[in-house]
Amino acid sequence: MTLLRDIGGILVLALHVLRALVPTRKTWFDLRETVKNLHKMGNRSVPIVVLTAFFAGGLMMLQSGPFVKKFGATGLAGWGSGYAVLREIGPILIALMFSGRVGASALRISQEVGGIVVLTAQVLRALVPPRIDRRELVKNLYKMGNRSVPIVVLTALFAGGLMTLQTGPFVKKFGVTALAGWGAGYAVLREIGPILIALMFSGRVGANNTAELSTMTVTEQLDGLRALAIDPVRFLVVPRVLAMIVMLVALTVIGDLVALMGAAMVGRAMLDIEWSTMVNSFTDNLQPFDFLHGVYKAIAFGAAIAVSSCYFGVTVRGGAVGVGRAVNAAVVAAAVSIMLLDFLLTYLTG
Repeated sequence: MTLLRDIGGILVLALHVLRALVPTRKTWFDLRETVKNLHKMGNRSVPIVVLTAFFAGGLMMLQSGPFVKKFGATGLAGWGSGYAVLREIGPILIALMFSGRVGASALRISQEVGGIVVLTAQVLRALVPPRIDRRELVKNLYKMGNRSVPIVVLTALFAGGLMTLQTGPFVKKFGVTALAGWGAGYAVLREIGPILIALMFSGRVGANNTAELSTMTVTEQLDGLRALAIDPVRFLVVPRVLAMIVMLVALTVIGDLVALMGAAMVGRAMLDIEWSTMVNSFTDNLQPFDFLHGVYKAIAFGAAIAVSSCYFGVTVRGGAVGVGRAVNAAVVAAAVSIMLLDFLLTYLTG
């Protein structure tokens, strides 16, 4: 219900924007403001977009390259990766990065990496011995899962359907409909699913986690815990890190299943590919490692999102204004970490 209300509000605002585009005497003043925002948004976004696009292209080549070499079709290597990047991967990832980056002030990644590494070490140290507040852990598991399941299911459903829409016409054209499910499933299980779900999780749960910890920091609640000889890292950060990792893995598994269902539904409804053909394509061609590939990526992504969001939450400065900046910085840092980890894990494991 909340999601539907938000969508309705966005549509109403879009109508107001369209109505405001009707020329008035203030049009030239509005144009100056538009040019100023174009410069500001472009200046902030180019570095992160270039980095995202660079790794997205490399990832697609890493995934498709071994197969075209295996079947002696290296002439299609560039087409496979380029087609995926130009039509789906590129626009989606760049839009997600842009949404997080434009709201942020200058993110000095080099100045924050050391702090994130230190916090990671503190979390690992707090796990020995593993004395964790179970109530805090369960509370965070429920809160994070309850907030994320609807958006993850919706994202996964459309991701699976999109992959079938992109690959389906080609497998039908060449008479290999038995590979329709494999093409969609392979892309979803190994790349599209884990990345999109992690980015959605970061924007939904990671941002909220940063906001909560930032508010506690600026209102001196963390100082109060220290005054009571309670370690904020052990009491607040560790349960959140563990909860994010566990929930992102669970959501990735759910998302994979929903995406495969969405792929089969679109194949049947829009491309006239039988259910049995899609199911057999899944079971005959997809390997258990394709599924596990996405699961261990989810573990790494969950850790990156958790540590980034907690770090910017506990180091916030500047009162209420600083809270907003910390949230945006955490989302961008998590997104960059996801892309870097995805490239590294794909390169190391294939």
